Amino acid sequence: MGQRRLPSIRAAAAMAAAILLSAPRDARALQIAAQGPQGVTDVMECLDCSLLLRFTVVNTGVPVNATARLGTMTVFLHANGGDTVNDVLVSTGTTQGDPAQCGTTLAAASRCSVYAQFDVRDADPFDTRDRNDVPGQWRFHLYIPWAVPLGRGRFERGTVEEDQLVRVVDQGVPEPRSWVLMIVGFGAVGGALRRAAGVAGRSGRAGRAEG
Repeated sequence: MGQRRLPSIRAAAAMAAAILLSAPRDARALQIAAQGPQGVTDVMECLDCSLLLRFTVVNTGVPVNATARLGTMTVFLHANGGDTVNDVLVSTGTTQGDPAQCGTTLAAASRCSVYAQFDVRDADPFDTRDRNDVPGQWRFHLYIPWAVPLGRGRFERGTVEEDQLVRVVDQGVPEPRSWVLMIVGFGAVGGALRRAAGVAGRSGRAGRAEG
């Protein structure tokens, strides 16, 4: 049993070591660490679609080699420049508690995954309102509260915060749903023109018959 768990423990320890090495020199040992996408995440504009960003949460087992309790993971989102009036990002929570996702406990020297969920809504898919074409940029924070038992009813507590940037960028061509709306619009205009031409033709024939 111990041999089967060894690869996963090694992987978790390696990831924890990488996170610890990237931390500031004066940082305390990280009991719980998290890692998400690196740099700015670009998502293509759309009328109504979703975005999932994956985070890995690790219980390093340092300084307390014990199972940690994970509190409710929360996403705080705010505008960070660009056309955030039309390029809209809306937080819809996380996948904590879903099957194969982080739950409310995490064993020592182990890890789990969780996704931050967002709706992407572009109110101006053809950039008719913002002709400067400046993508809307959003900053969000993923907060993960945790607690580890120290014995005799005492706990070591802390909060992990992951800070990320998401940018809603313009598509080179309209998305399929936009094309559908455009085609329906063109069809409606074409139908109206055909009906108008038909009425004009009947009026002309009626005038010639009377003459």
